[in-house]
Amino acid sequence: MGEADCPAALRYPDLITTFSTSKIGYGVFFGGGGIVATGALAQTLNTSAGVVFGIDIAFQRTMVMFHPTLYNGTLRSGFWHNNQQWEKDMPISPMLFELGVGRVVYDGPRSRIIPYVGYLLLDLAPRDKKDERYKGLSLLTHSPTLGLMFDIKLGDNTRKPDLSEHSFWFVRTKVSYSPILDEKPFSGGLFNLQIGLGGFGRMRKVHYKPDHTVILTR
Repeated sequence: MGEADCPAALRYPDLITTFSTSKIGYGVFFGGGGIVATGALAQTLNTSAGVVFGIDIAFQRTMVMFHPTLYNGTLRSGFWHNNQQWEKDMPISPMLFELGVGRVVYDGPRSRIIPYVGYLLLDLAPRDKKDERYKGLSLLTHSPTLGLMFDIKLGDNTRKPDLSEHSFWFVRTKVSYSPILDEKPFSGGLFNLQIGLGGFGRMRKVHYKPDHTVILTR
C-alpha cells in the first residue's frame, strides 16, 4: 500500500544537516630557528639564531607562504662588499624573507608534509644601527630556496561528520636550503632550520536539506 492509497498518511518534513569546507585555508605559526652557512660564506658568517613568523594561504592542496625571520649573530671574519667594510666579530642581524609555493603531498590525521620552492631575500645589517662605525652598512642578496615542512597535528583530527578535522593546531619543523649567488666572500649557501607552533583552518558551511518522512495512521 502506497501513500496515495492511504488518506490518513501524514508527511512530516525533517532536516538533514550536512557540512562543506572552503577551498581556501589560512594558517600562522611562530617559532625559533637558526641558519648555518656553507661554502665560502661559512668563513664569513657564524651560525645565527632568532625568531620566525609565518603566514600560510592554501587553495585546496597548494600553499603560498610568507615567512619573515629575524636572526642575531656575528661575523666570523671581516670583508669588503660594494666599497663597504664589514669588521670581524661585528654583531649583525640577518633578516630573511621567504616567499614560497608548496604542495601538501601527504595529509593524515596526525601529520602533513609540504615540500616547497620559492624566493629568499637576505638583508644583512649591523645589530646596532646607531653606532657611527657601522653607519650606512647594508647588504641585500636574492636567491632561490628549496624546503620541506613537516607538521605534527595536535588533538583528535580523525574524520568527523562536521569536517572539524580541517582546523587544527600543529608543531612545525621546517628546513630549507638557499644558494647565495653572490661574489666571494659572500657566496655559498644557507641551511635554515625552524621549529614552531601554529594553527590552520578552513571555513565551514552548514547546509540544511529537507527530508520528508511518511507516517501511516489508521
